[in-house]
Amino acid sequence: MGELYSDDSLDFGVDSSEDTEDASETDQIKTEDSANIETERCNAVHEKVHSLRDLLRQLQSGTLPGYLSKLSKIEQLYEERMHRCQVEKELDLQMIEAKFLAENQRLKDEYEAKKLNLKDNLLRGEKETNRNRTQRS
Repeated sequence: MGELYSDDSLDFGVDSSEDTEDASETDQIKTEDSANIETERCNAVHEKVHSLRDLLRQLQSGTLPGYLSKLSKIEQLYEERMHRCQVEKELDLQMIEAKFLAENQRLKDEYEAKKLNLKDNLLRGEKETNRNRTQRS
């Protein structure tokens, strides 16, 4: 019982050269699988690069669908904003003109009132002067 098992005693009918051959086949399969995976990764990267280049070309030529829809929305917003600005400008001009006309009318009324007041003062002054003359005489 003190004897340990040796490799010779565990010979199950398998030749050791077959073990080496099986191991090298396994290594070869693993290497092929790794190569296949690496090739698939390279192909995926190349496809992604190609796809991105196509998207860039479409963007540069102005035919990218997402770009066109967003550009259309931006243009619509721009047109709406320009229309609002134009309406606001016209409204501001109308308000300024209305203020100008109102101020102009107020100044005319003030001028006419002062002119009338001056005439009244001159006439009163003339009447007083005439009254004073008649009283002295």
